[in-house]
Amino acid sequence: MKAINKNGEKMTETLKHLENIGVFSYGSKASRKFENRLNRVMTRFYRQLDNTGTDTTEMAKEGATAEQTEDLMNKHYDMNIDLFKSFLDQSYMAYSMGYYGETIDEIRNQSLSLEEAQKRKFDLICKRAMITGRERVLDFGCGFGALERYLIDRFPDIRIVGITPSRTQINFLTECLDNPADPISRDRFTLIEGTFETIPISMLGPESFDLIVSIGVLEHIKNLKSVFKYMSELLVADGRSFHHLIISKPIIPLFLSHKGIQYFPGARIWPFQTLENQTEYFKLVESWFVNGLNYWYTLEEWHSRFWQNIDSLYPRILQDDSVRYWNRYFSDNKSAFAPMDGTVFGNGQFLYEKIP
Repeated sequence: MKAINKNGEKMTETLKHLENIGVFSYGSKASRKFENRLNRVMTRFYRQLDNTGTDTTEMAKEGATAEQTEDLMNKHYDMNIDLFKSFLDQSYMAYSMGYYGETIDEIRNQSLSLEEAQKRKFDLICKRAMITGRERVLDFGCGFGALERYLIDRFPDIRIVGITPSRTQINFLTECLDNPADPISRDRFTLIEGTFETIPISMLGPESFDLIVSIGVLEHIKNLKSVFKYMSELLVADGRSFHHLIISKPIIPLFLSHKGIQYFPGARIWPFQTLENQTEYFKLVESWFVNGLNYWYTLEEWHSRFWQNIDSLYPRILQDDSVRYWNRYFSDNKSAFAPMDGTVFGNGQFLYEKIP
């Protein structure tokens, strides 16, 4: 029998217990009120930004390639696979923004499923990266193999090497590779565990790739110069690289420190201009700002699916504190993308050509 809370909302025993400890489900009046307040706070924060005297060009050339990678895996990416399956799309398991549209009106008036939005994102990346299907591709931060599934299904001759440091992702992809019925079990995908810092160029092969792609990776990089140098040595003479990442239009000093990113140890949000300035080893061909409402709708659907599956997650995988943590994760991140119609905080896409 379902309980009824004070707002007249029907609740399972799990939802009743979580509300009693102050964890409010997606779509509840308390949750909507909390998110509206967060959006107002972030809107005021964005409007008060003053970039006078802030320079990120040299900052992106300093220090280690990345920070706190092990902490990042332990805290986030190496959670139980069933958690990710509970909210990600069922077609690709893509843990990045879905694409709902280019303009604010188009995004707000769309009626796409999460699965359709993720496919549209890969369609867009494929077009902007100028993928023909004859390339040898290196995917840095391949996640659960979302891009691999898309490319292998679309292009019969493409070859892909995917790299990830996450044990959860490695285990998931290894099972896929061992399954003859899985599309990525074909002999066109090679999986490697590691990061920019841990994999020597000699292991991958100098000038071995036509295209290097990263989706949701460069926000975890501290020293962009070192990464672009590394990539240039892996690409053929006329090779390209394409990067999709969370980005801000103005400089947000708080987010340039790993201490300002609560849920992703070692991460930072680079300004759009900083990526456009990575031209020491590459020529920037074109860049695009993808409105943040695309990520807001993605997070909104993830949040909804998380709560639809809460009875399978709690308490087997998540306990009180971890449900609270992930619930705040969805709400807090939505509040970063929603303000000012997604024009401040969104995704950047960048296409580069290697300088001979």
